[in-house]
Amino acid sequence: MKLLLLGDVVGEAGLLALERQLPSLRERLGPDLVVVNGENASFGAGLFERDYRRILRAGADCITLGNHWKSKPDILDWMDDAERLVRPRNLLGELPGTASLEFVPSTEGGRSIVVTNLLGTAFMREEVMDPFQSFLEAVEEFPDAIHVVDYHAESTSEKKLFAYQALGRANVVVGTHTHVKTDDAQVIRGTMAFLTDLGLCGNESGVIGFDPERSLKKVREGEAAPFVPLLGEEAVLEGLYVELDDVTGAPLYLEDVKARCRIDG
Repeated sequence: MKLLLLGDVVGEAGLLALERQLPSLRERLGPDLVVVNGENASFGAGLFERDYRRILRAGADCITLGNHWKSKPDILDWMDDAERLVRPRNLLGELPGTASLEFVPSTEGGRSIVVTNLLGTAFMREEVMDPFQSFLEAVEEFPDAIHVVDYHAESTSEKKLFAYQALGRANVVVGTHTHVKTDDAQVIRGTMAFLTDLGLCGNESGVIGFDPERSLKKVREGEAAPFVPLLGEEAVLEGLYVELDDVTGAPLYLEDVKARCRIDG
């Protein structure tokens, strides 16, 4: 079983990078499932339905979210109809959308894959339920599945701690949110593929994909204006490729993904 997991898509540069690079990555790697974090895809915060569909057309099978899941309020109007969208499972209250999404294999007798999105707690503003307890609910709901977790969090240590809590239950745990790809792809105790952060789909010459000048004004001068995604001439696509044993779900092979492309023409 082959998985391709890609980091946060930031604005138009990230969307263009997906459109230019993902088809060739799919052809080279042959993944059974492509998971993309899309919470920053629409102008740097949130996700419009048009961009959700654009990411799918580029070659994604599943789109996860994060702390900006509701930054475009109209998502509440179309989330229930978005069959490939996964919102954070540990949000409080009764909400629309899907928090753990099952992908049934095309081959008879194969194990299904369940993708769960979780929000971390350290240095995050959102009040959420305990991430690990929320994940256990997903395991109980899909007891025979291979479990893939997008853990959207600020703290690197929190992501690793979650992975150790989930040993024996999760097969893949990858972090998102910081937009900086980490160099620690590893197999933990022979059962789990782990990476602290998948990185960025967008312009890497900015500050985590955003215009550095606007970011400086906001941080140093207190401007109320939002961060602005940087477009530029080049973009990068970052993530992790994982091969799992079809029966046990144990990781067999990991490969860092980092593909650059021109987006100015």
